[in-house]
Amino acid sequence: MNKVPASLNKSLKRNLSLALFSCELSRHTGWGRYTLEVCSALYRLGIRFQLHLPKNHELVKKVAFSECITYDLPPFFLSIKGKIFRGFSLWYASRRIHVQEKIVHSLVEFPYGPLARFCSKRSGLPYGITLHGTYAVKPLERVPDKLLFRSALARARFLISVSRYTAEKVQNAFKTELPVTVINNGVNLSSFCSNPESLLSGPDPAFDKKEKIILSVGALKPRKGLPTLLRAFKKVLQVDQNCRLVIIGAGKLSSYKEFAHKLGVLEKVTFMGKVSDSVLKKAYQRCDIFVLLPEEDFKGQFEGFGLVYLEANAYGKPVVGTKSGGVPDAIKDGVTGILVPPNNHQKAYEAMVRLLRDPALRKRMGEKAKKWALGHEWTLVIDQYVRVYLNALKGI
Repeated sequence: MNKVPASLNKSLKRNLSLALFSCELSRHTGWGRYTLEVCSALYRLGIRFQLHLPKNHELVKKVAFSECITYDLPPFFLSIKGKIFRGFSLWYASRRIHVQEKIVHSLVEFPYGPLARFCSKRSGLPYGITLHGTYAVKPLERVPDKLLFRSALARARFLISVSRYTAEKVQNAFKTELPVTVINNGVNLSSFCSNPESLLSGPDPAFDKKEKIILSVGALKPRKGLPTLLRAFKKVLQVDQNCRLVIIGAGKLSSYKEFAHKLGVLEKVTFMGKVSDSVLKKAYQRCDIFVLLPEEDFKGQFEGFGLVYLEANAYGKPVVGTKSGGVPDAIKDGVTGILVPPNNHQKAYEAMVRLLRDPALRKRMGEKAKKWALGHEWTLVIDQYVRVYLNALKGI
């Protein structure tokens, strides 16, 4: 496993310190999990940082770096309400945030990206912003947020995009070249795949039946493509009744259950809602294939990367995803999984049946998928962040 040399490690601990801004710290959301993994990786590396969270964020205790958390950011807001005064609110908030580190890094795009710029201007420190997906683009399309965010992007010392697609979308919307570095999200194998044997013990109604398990994990929102998955699953059942679709994710379960009922597949679909880490791990361990079919929705929202594909890969599971958003960065088509066109239940059905009917193919892809996930371990990915930070300091 690639490690930072001891000599460089000492230099990092002496010269590098970070002020990190984020809206949440949780395993149950994309931004929250990203924040958790970045902070955990930095903490393991011994790099000093202070994580700034919103004042109204619940107190976080069960993390190794809890002493590195400050609750002083303004409440996280993305709604239209009050946006006319957003710039003044962020400027005023920056006067109350005390940054003593050497670099400011907003781990979310908006509105904490502009807040990082205001704090940087007051302190004279370099700053950067991580660009995930939809909210790296949407603020560039509306006034006055457009003015705030364009200014923040233009003056940033570094920008980290989680996928090539997000980087391209931002560049196209900004219409001027930006200092974007693409660093795909990582997966924490040490915590996610720990003690897999223990996951198989104990009854669980979703997994105890002797059926082939198709797993899907993601928030129940339009851009996740759940209707397409349910339609594809209906066709799967027409050729193989010994299958069950297990769906994990928070959202409006009732509407999707009603849709599954109309399709006549509800008895073969298990909606688990929001689950604990232990249940999620068991789901990855026990499934036969993983399927998530994102698509760009009518609001222009898209999948920035697709960490769940890597998580499934970490358990040696082949995946089916779409050629949409940043998903192609997460899946090696034909190697770790199969990519299909978005909003195409026929192609999704064909990919699912191909994997379900061929155990040898599942095993072969699963083995390559596990190696692919190993290459995205956070201990490797965080080295790329460190290089970006060091380059930012060179310009001081």
